[in-house]
Amino acid sequence: MQIKLDKNKKYLLACSFGPDSMALFTLLYQGGYDFGVAHVNYQMRGEESDGETKALIELLEEKNIRYYANYIDGKEFIGNFQARAREARYDFFKDAMEKGDYDILLIAHHKDDFLETYLLQKTSNRKSFYYGIKEEVTLNGIKIIRPLLSYYKEEILAYCEKHNVLYSIDSSNLERKYTRNKIRIDVLNKMSRQQKEELFIEIETLNEELKVKKEELQTLVDNGRISISAFNNLDEDDQNYLLYIIFDSKGFAEHYHSSKVRLIKNNINSKKTSTFMKVINELYVTKHEDDFYLINILDYKPYEYSVNEAKTVSFPRFGVFFDKEGVIPNIEKDEYPLTITNASMDEIYVIDGYQKKISRVYIDMKMPRHIRLIWPVIKNKEGVIIYIPRYRKDYKPKKSDLFKINHL
Repeated sequence: MQIKLDKNKKYLLACSFGPDSMALFTLLYQGGYDFGVAHVNYQMRGEESDGETKALIELLEEKNIRYYANYIDGKEFIGNFQARAREARYDFFKDAMEKGDYDILLIAHHKDDFLETYLLQKTSNRKSFYYGIKEEVTLNGIKIIRPLLSYYKEEILAYCEKHNVLYSIDSSNLERKYTRNKIRIDVLNKMSRQQKEELFIEIETLNEELKVKKEELQTLVDNGRISISAFNNLDEDDQNYLLYIIFDSKGFAEHYHSSKVRLIKNNINSKKTSTFMKVINELYVTKHEDDFYLINILDYKPYEYSVNEAKTVSFPRFGVFFDKEGVIPNIEKDEYPLTITNASMDEIYVIDGYQKKISRVYIDMKMPRHIRLIWPVIKNKEGVIIYIPRYRKDYKPKKSDLFKINHL
């Protein structure tokens, strides 16, 4: 077994102390990767789970590996335990990622997990837009990689035996309490290697069909903008798949749900010509006339840049050409230093001697609400707005433009 990861990245390993995550731990340690370990103890198996946590921490301290351990009282979860545990687990992983400034979360899912997930998907009534488990995905802003997804469980166990890897078997995985366990015990564990390979090929074929459909639907998305009329001309399955594609691209695939789909559809088909509404966490839907967008609000944070002299400057979302005096409009030397920033909707802009609130200026420009959050204005050294580049929906940038706005 081997893994190929970027050694310039910093990894956080989700580790249960089972054979899968401990095999990945060993591969990372022996490979000289920069990584830490995150471990969750749900305190559901008493001394057994406490003993696993203790043994893992002792090993990590012995090898001088950074670690984050979280004790959660799983008995307090209401409803679906596995769903609640997963939510708590990933919230903890996200906190640990931020604390340790990690780039990527590693999870030790393997090929049997991939097949198991597909079989579980077949038993549910929910529409699937990808079968099995993706090797790479973004979840709640966290990039996740599963380096062992091409290996079967038996290969991982053989690796652990060969390399004397320390691990423990979670006794709850042997119970038939959960549907996933039943599928693993009663179906997957009874399949031959050949049968598993045939099932894998079946899944690959289904995913290839979905990929073709995805490419077709993505042609409807123009720099994040989707025509409402074109969307409504799709059948329901294609509408739902297109929304899932966007959820996935924004890192919110795990939050895709029929209730969120209904909320979005109701919003974009309302009589209002302009709306801005939260869907889930940082994901928002914004509607403007016959178009709608799904955005991550974190991409629209306030900013402020200073320009001390007339020169060409470049920023993440736009470039400004101050190559000489008398541009955009006549900006004299005594106006500097200039500030390029996003404006408050209550700020005032003077046009031809008339005062207008920024909110009114943007409405007159017919600017979508999410773009208003970060549309740049230029202020002089006194903090007075002296220039606002014009917004035009279908404008195509030209080389001669003095103020180039990247797609927002």
